[in-house]
Amino acid sequence: MNSKKDVFIIINTAFFGDILLCNSLCQNIKICYPNSKVVFITGKNFADAAIYQKDVDEVYIYDKNNLHKGIFGMFKFLEEFPYRNVNAIFLPYSSYSKYILSLLIGAKKIVTEIKENKHLKNQHKHTLLLSKVTDKEIKNLPIKYETNGELPQKLEKYFKKDTKYIAFCPISKRIEKDIPINTAKELINLVNDKTNYKIIFCGAGQKAQEYSDELEKLGCNFIDLTNQTTIPELASVIKNCIALISVDTGTMHLGCALDIPTAVVFYEDEKIQAWGPNDRLYKSVIINSNQTAENILNKVESLLTGENNAKG
Repeated sequence: MNSKKDVFIIINTAFFGDILLCNSLCQNIKICYPNSKVVFITGKNFADAAIYQKDVDEVYIYDKNNLHKGIFGMFKFLEEFPYRNVNAIFLPYSSYSKYILSLLIGAKKIVTEIKENKHLKNQHKHTLLLSKVTDKEIKNLPIKYETNGELPQKLEKYFKKDTKYIAFCPISKRIEKDIPINTAKELINLVNDKTNYKIIFCGAGQKAQEYSDELEKLGCNFIDLTNQTTIPELASVIKNCIALISVDTGTMHLGCALDIPTAVVFYEDEKIQAWGPNDRLYKSVIINSNQTAENILNKVESLLTGENNAKG
């Protein structure tokens, strides 16, 4: 159908964090075109990362590995998708199939990823896609994931009113980015011995389960929520914590999108420029040296007392 409203589409079927980083673009679309409709096309596994973003009106799942696989799957998607000849389609991560899909939907403008300006963070690069469509001012805004923080009943039992919690996500999809298990053990023990906080382990998948099982074998005392939360439920958990400690992964971006003090442990300096949170936008600190348990905890406490955000 053709909507009376201006329609802008974002096609991003990448991972959790990649999808969240498009939210500044969504917000800018609404600022520049207040009566517009922002439509997100994304993959099945991380659709919830798009649904609860500020200023996203509709989300459609493009199941490229199953239901919409191949050219026939693409036409099946198009049969169900209600928009044609829209104002613009944005492709933060370009591919041949996404470009063909965009052509078939139809748009006044198809904007592909910005490969120049490598010094910019990915969030800012995604936001600047809108500059190819309008001459209006584009602002690099904090990404926002909208949740009231209400915990589902199955998770309420883990939270006590007289206890403060720190969410902890020490692993990613790549071992090079992960906090070593002994550092995690020392950090959990430090939190238990020297603070009134309690660690909540957040993770998903077999790797996360094995990591949390190993911590338990090492005698660590923490709340284990591995494989117990959807993305919106994880957001509610983090929202009920005073801080997040994370490696470079989607949970890191979710903490920032929830405006929660976020300490990020980086082991690959070359990834910071593109993926590290901007401390001018977020309550964040990047720890890319001296990644000891004691320093990580010190940085978290500095965030909580409002001291200057800085690498270190």
